[in-house]
Amino acid sequence: MIAILAALEPEAAPLRRGLVITQFSTVSGFRIAIGTYGKAQAIVCRTGMGRRAGDAAAAILGRYKIDALLAVGLAGALSSECRKGDVVICESVRLAGNSEEGGSAGGRKPPVIACDRRLFEAARQTAVAAGRNSCTGRSATVSDLAVVEQKSFLGQTTGCNIVEMESYWIAQEAVDRRIPFLAVRSIADAAGEAVPDVPGLIGPGGDLRVRYLLPYLIRQPRQLEAIWKMGRDARAAVGNLSRFLQAFVPALVEESGDRGPIVGNWRS
Repeated sequence: MIAILAALEPEAAPLRRGLVITQFSTVSGFRIAIGTYGKAQAIVCRTGMGRRAGDAAAAILGRYKIDALLAVGLAGALSSECRKGDVVICESVRLAGNSEEGGSAGGRKPPVIACDRRLFEAARQTAVAAGRNSCTGRSATVSDLAVVEQKSFLGQTTGCNIVEMESYWIAQEAVDRRIPFLAVRSIADAAGEAVPDVPGLIGPGGDLRVRYLLPYLIRQPRQLEAIWKMGRDARAAVGNLSRFLQAFVPALVEESGDRGPIVGNWRS
């Protein structure tokens, strides 16, 4: 079974729509959908932002027999190599910024975690075969929304191409249990692009709380165009990511020449 974890409801909803759902369940307070992508059994979970994603991963790995763990969702670009809408297949994830301060639980994990090589290569080949706009890169996990100045600093100091808030925490749980892990993200905002920070818009569980949008726009009417643009770009990026995953996840359990399926053959 393949577990797919996304932080936000706008990220998770298209993934559930692509899933032939057989069951809904709750694990340690995290709502999950269980079903299939083609012949691949899968779980889709909305984790909420930040370190909550690691808690969700731990809960799912403690309940189900998981063959591969995917951290997916939106990200911001840290370099011009990654363009808006690109699907980014990550070679590694690392802690960055304030997350580094005690974030690795007393040093039990390195600040950089490599993604599983076979998952990475399978994802890269899927993207090429599907003709998707994609690139490979490295992701920085931070604790707060990165503004333009922080994105510039992270790009210069971490060697990473993209920034987000969950992948490292999910990877940490996968490493603990020796479960193959991969982060796949889609770019919603360019390296030099500011993203409006609307207080309260995203709930702790990753739900979108639209009621906070109107009071923000009353106070900041000049942000209307930026908010509209942010929503448009996020929807396009999520759509690209969802279509990629609908091709990638089934490919993990399909026979391919003499290779056999990827999932299930990790120790062969």
